[in-house]
Amino acid sequence: MEVGIDSLRQPYDLIVIGSGPAGLTLAHRYDDLTTSRTLIIESGSRSNMNGKA
Repeated sequence: MEVGIDSLRQPYDLIVIGSGPAGLTLAHRYDDLTTSRTLIIESGSRSNMNGKA
């Protein structure tokens, strides 16, 4: 999901850079333990999200 800049100005309890196996596992386990706000940041462009090169 793409978010706007206003969403990034809100406070987060955990910020994970990268959505590889380790990053997603960390975010998922942390979310199970707490009622926190987690932000996962992944690189890429809008064209890659639509399946275009």
